[in-house]
Amino acid sequence: MSINRFDYAENVTRAEEALADGFSTKAQQKDALNFLANAYFRLREIASEAALAAKDDDAYWGLPLDLHQIRAKKHAAFFGADWDKVAKLVSLREIVKAEEINRVEVDNSEKELRARVERTISEEMARIGKQYADAIDLGRVLKGLPVTANTHSVTNRFGTTFLRTIWFLNGKLTRFNVIAAAYEALVKEGTIVENAD
Repeated sequence: MSINRFDYAENVTRAEEALADGFSTKAQQKDALNFLANAYFRLREIASEAALAAKDDDAYWGLPLDLHQIRAKKHAAFFGADWDKVAKLVSLREIVKAEEINRVEVDNSEKELRARVERTISEEMARIGKQYADAIDLGRVLKGLPVTANTHSVTNRFGTTFLRTIWFLNGKLTRFNVIAAAYEALVKEGTIVENAD
């Protein structure tokens, strides 16, 4: 659903909802102020068009560009019947500006979990790197890779049946991509010669 960015009622509603929810960040407070500015822009546009139609240069050029510049005595007449709406925006702006920002405490357990996951990933990458280095060393010594595979039929929880292969290098469970990468590296260096058959 698309909305008119400068629709008065929509923007006032959004600002009031944001105010009711409270602000946990400066950005949320700024968003609420932007809603009010957008609502004001619409009212300013209406007042500008009316001043142009009436050929009232003082009213046209005297319209404040932003809510913080509005003074009731000086500008009320420029907005005519819409002055109450403008006054509401000015009042809401003051309330939003004065609203305290209640920062949410960061849950350190998430940081700790992230650190554990990153540590686990680092450990896994180191383990895979060692498997690769061991495969290269073994391939150089044996002039080949002693690879075996165990294939079996599996049915998942959705009822799909497929073949799963578990790969072993020299009797140790090893990822296929590690075996394939080591094999390719050994072929490139000439340690393993592929059959042309």
